[in-house]
Amino acid sequence: MDSIERNTYSYGPFLPGRLPDSLERAGLLTILRSNGRCAPSNGPVDYGRQSALTLAKVAEYDVEIAKVQAILTRMREDRSILQYHANGCASVSAAIRRLPDEMLLEIFHLCSPLQHPTYYDDWREYYEDDPLSEVQRATPRYRYLLQLAQVCASWRSLIMDSPALWAKIEVDFTHLVNRREYSPDEPILATEILGISRVFLERSALAPLQIHLRGHNFGLVPYGPVLDSMVRQSHRWTHAKIWPGAYRSDFAAFASVRGNLALLESLHVSNLRNDCDFFEFAPRLTELTLEEPIASHPKLPWGQIRTLSYAHLFSDELNYALSHLSHCTQLANFAILRLSISDGNYPVLLPPLISDVQSLAFGFILEFDDYYESDTESHTESPIVSELLGCFTLRRAHTLHFETENSPLPWHHTAFLALCSRSSLHDTLRTLEIDNLAISAAQLLECLSALPRLETLSISDPNPYPSSYRHAIAENPEKFLVTDILLRGLTLNPDSEDLVPHLHTFDCKTFMQFEHRSYLDFIASRVGPGRNAAGPFQSSILYFRDIQVNPLLEEGLAEFVLRQQLRSRFESDRLNALWVRESPFYEEDPLQD
Repeated sequence: MDSIERNTYSYGPFLPGRLPDSLERAGLLTILRSNGRCAPSNGPVDYGRQSALTLAKVAEYDVEIAKVQAILTRMREDRSILQYHANGCASVSAAIRRLPDEMLLEIFHLCSPLQHPTYYDDWREYYEDDPLSEVQRATPRYRYLLQLAQVCASWRSLIMDSPALWAKIEVDFTHLVNRREYSPDEPILATEILGISRVFLERSALAPLQIHLRGHNFGLVPYGPVLDSMVRQSHRWTHAKIWPGAYRSDFAAFASVRGNLALLESLHVSNLRNDCDFFEFAPRLTELTLEEPIASHPKLPWGQIRTLSYAHLFSDELNYALSHLSHCTQLANFAILRLSISDGNYPVLLPPLISDVQSLAFGFILEFDDYYESDTESHTESPIVSELLGCFTLRRAHTLHFETENSPLPWHHTAFLALCSRSSLHDTLRTLEIDNLAISAAQLLECLSALPRLETLSISDPNPYPSSYRHAIAENPEKFLVTDILLRGLTLNPDSEDLVPHLHTFDCKTFMQFEHRSYLDFIASRVGPGRNAAGPFQSSILYFRDIQVNPLLEEGLAEFVLRQQLRSRFESDRLNALWVRESPFYEEDPLQD
């Protein structure tokens, strides 16, 4: 601090003079209101002389005010210098400057993830309002790394010299090559993208690669060299997501990866054909996701796959997908995601499957013709979903997951109870997750009565689309799942049989349509004596951000936490991430008025 110049601020004497008292001001106001008619010309007060004297004093005030303002300006400038110095001192002593490089690199990884969406159909929305240049959109991760590198010299050195940061590469050709007309800038853009791709490959050195590649025509000149540069490094691939075009020639560019995938552990690919054997030999490949269209007999190392997922299926592809299970002798996790449910679905006969999978997930997307005009209640149970649930017999499953991406699918209650009855779920199931399905509290409680070994329950209130949530609360409160009825059913009672007595984790996404006392009673019954052998009970409440929360609920949960009986997460959905993209929760609600 000695290096900062010390300043003194002085303000000389100033005689303000006598101000008019209240009687004088009142008298003057009376005269002004009478337009001067009450002021005698030879009265006791000479207002003309008094005006001149007062204006002189006003001028003195102006001079003094200017002096004070100059002092204040100088003080503000000096304060800014002090604040900058204080900020600098705080920054120098900040914990982040003492972090080891390994921890900084982990933070950098989190700040520059692979940005591209998971599924092919997500990409259109991803770029819809993107203001970036075409090259930046084609290689989005490059921009994030450069932004981090511009913070300071030490960060730049660390980023540029860390191969692992450059080992995640994504290139998207679609918005460049999927045009109505060929652009004369195409070769220039291709050259820039090729240069950026080579930067990633060079700076990643020998680090294992994670790649995302997307395009409608990988063989189109001038983008072939970009893809070639990636394919030549296929011996370094550990995780690959590939969305080629729909033509047979689109996969031709990948021919050289055949037998050159020694490190590949995870593969997500769309449009894979029966005659494509490029990925058949990958000794470490254990995680596989196939995106539509699904081939009947794709050449893949089925016998070593432990996690198998199908994304964006249609009903006529289900038989193909399920037929692959017989080849997966080591399969532990199976998922069918984004199964299209529409008015045009017709019954499909699926073969009975006796499976030893440990985790089974079903995700649905509703595509009804009247989707935007109809309500969930108008959609009956889908024969496709009933058939799908009816074909499985699970002998070792410990996790079941159900979700709907947009408007909630009706819960297939009878089919689920039948699945529980013929399977071993009463002994094996430990985790049940139900996200955005139209299931009532009574239905869920009946399902839970068949699952006595359950330890984790994750549920959500359904998206009330196409209604606003306020309209649903006012008109259809029975649509919500997390209610007093459900919580009272989950509350252990010495006078009745315990429901899911081993429950240790309760996770809900909710519109808070329950009394705070109901939730606290539920928690209290689960943290009683002898019930914390596996550690504190875990409660997670993520609630819609516009909901008013009773503070007594948060206070009550905090008391359980202080007694070390509970681990609690209680948060609002600030980013609107809990419910699906198409939820109209923030649209103007006519019931607000």
